[in-house]
Amino acid sequence: MSAEIEQNNYQGKGLPVDVGFDFKGRKIVFIIDVSGSMNREDRIGQVKAGLKMLITSMPKDYNLDVVAFPNHPSAYRPLWGGLKALDEFNKDHIYRYLLNLKAVGFTPTAQVLNYAFDTYPNATDFVLLSDGAPTKGNSKIPDNISEILINVKQRNKKNIRISTIGVGSSFLD
Repeated sequence: MSAEIEQNNYQGKGLPVDVGFDFKGRKIVFIIDVSGSMNREDRIGQVKAGLKMLITSMPKDYNLDVVAFPNHPSAYRPLWGGLKALDEFNKDHIYRYLLNLKAVGFTPTAQVLNYAFDTYPNATDFVLLSDGAPTKGNSKIPDNISEILINVKQRNKKNIRISTIGVGSSFLD
């Protein structure tokens, strides 16, 4: 079946492939952990390949952005800093962005979620791809997961669906 025919049969009923969970809507921010531990088992490579396959299957009526964290202690590396339609041109931009991601640093999950809430207020979904426990800022100090969850509940007034995909064969400390 050609891509054009598949696109016509799709008719906006969800993704044409099973990804293991459902998106709430079509405004999605992928948040990618590029901490140093993502070099183990080529976890960053697994994320890049899997996300590329997923995005390839997504119809053009989706709007996306991709954010890598950490970039440095107080900033993140979004592709665009806003949601963009998933046409072929933008898919190509995403593929090139993914190709250039390098794993270094720690896992400031709380901070990147706050950034996502501030930057993408109209998003329907956040998808966090990570291999490890969150850290406080760009440090080795473990963050309190319960406090992160409380903060997310307080910040998530628009009920953005947050999905997490764990990467790697074991959970890292």
